[in-house]
Amino acid sequence: MKTCLTCFSAILLLLNGCSVSPPLKPDTVARGDYSYLKAELTRLIEQKMSKQDVEGLSIAVVDDQQIVWSQGFGYADQDKQIAATPETVYRVGSISKLFTDTLVMQLAEQGKLDIDQSLQSYLPNFAIKSRFPDAGPITPRNIMSHHSGLPGDRGNGMWTKHPVAFSQLIDPLKDEYAAYPPNRIWAYSNLGITLLGTMLERLTGQEFSSYADRQLLKPLGMTNAAFSLGIEGELASKAYKNDQEQTEVALRDMPAGGLNANVLDLSRFIAMVLADGKTNGRPILKPETLHEMLRQQNQDVALDVGTKTGLGWFLTSKPGIGDVAAHGGATLFHRSLLTVAPEHKLGVVVLANSPPTGDLIDKVTDKALKLAVAIKTG
Repeated sequence: MKTCLTCFSAILLLLNGCSVSPPLKPDTVARGDYSYLKAELTRLIEQKMSKQDVEGLSIAVVDDQQIVWSQGFGYADQDKQIAATPETVYRVGSISKLFTDTLVMQLAEQGKLDIDQSLQSYLPNFAIKSRFPDAGPITPRNIMSHHSGLPGDRGNGMWTKHPVAFSQLIDPLKDEYAAYPPNRIWAYSNLGITLLGTMLERLTGQEFSSYADRQLLKPLGMTNAAFSLGIEGELASKAYKNDQEQTEVALRDMPAGGLNANVLDLSRFIAMVLADGKTNGRPILKPETLHEMLRQQNQDVALDVGTKTGLGWFLTSKPGIGDVAAHGGATLFHRSLLTVAPEHKLGVVVLANSPPTGDLIDKVTDKALKLAVAIKTG
C-alpha cells in the first residue's frame, strides 16, 4: 500500500509539473502591446497541438503593415529534429484560390477579360453538358464565387505521383454534366478555379506558375512562395498524420491548391489587402477591385441561407471581431487558414503540417483576432 501511495503521489507531481498555467490577464493593456496575445496564444497552441496530434504549426498576426507576432511550434521534420519556424514552407491548399482569383481580377482591370462574360469566350474549347435548358452562362464571376454549377472535382488523376497538365481537364468535360444551373446555389468547385488557371494561360500565353510568380508573388515580396505540383526544398515541412510521417503526393489542380508558402509570405498578401491593394505603395489591385472581391456576391441567391461569399473570399461576422473575410485550405495532410478583419486592419494566418483532430486552427484564429481587436481598440 505504501508503494502504491508513493507512486500515486509521484504521478500527481508529474501531472502538476506538466500543466501549463494560463498567463495572467492584465486589467489594462496599452494600445499596440501584444505581449499578452503572444503568451495566451502560445499556451493555447501548445495545449491544442498536443491534444489534436499536430506535429508542426506556424502562425503570424498582422496589424496593418506590420507582422506583430510570428512563431513556429513543434517540428517541420520530426525525424531530423528540425523545428517549425515562421520561415517553414507548407502546402497551403485552397488559399491558393485567392491568388488565382487575384490574377483573374488583374486581367479584368487591364481590360483583357470581362468576368461577366461566358468562360467559353476565353476558352473556346470549353464545353460541358447541361440538363438545364434555360440556364445562364458559366462566367469567371460565378466561378470565383462558387456559383458556376460546375462539378466540385474531377477526381481521376487529381492526386497522383505523375499528374498530367491541368489544362488537359477541358476535353473530358465535354462528356460531363453541370451539377446545377449557374447562380442557383453555392457549390464549391476546385474544377472551376483550375479552369480559370487554364484561361489565364491562354490569355497571357504563359505557363501558370511562372506567370503567378512574376505577376503576383514577386511583386508582393513573397520570396519563398511558389505554385508547384508538390512540395520540396530546404524550408519545406514534412507531412504527418497520427504522429506518423506521410507522403504529400502531387496535385494536378495547381491553380486551386498548389501554392507553397510560409506565414511571412502570406502576411505580405494580408498586408496588401489591408492597404487597399497596395504593397509598399505599389498597386497590386485597384481599391475598387479589392472592394468588389470582398463584397457579398450571393445576396440574391435564395438557397444560400447563411452563406456569404465574395470573389474568392468567404465572408462572415464574428462576436468581438466584426466582419471578416477568410479562406482555408486542406491538402492530403497540410491544413491552413488565412483571415482578415478589414475594419480593424488585422489579419492572421495559421499553417499546419498535420490535420488536427479538432478545432485548433479555427480556435487559434478567432482567439488571435479577438485579442488583437481588444489591443488595437484599447
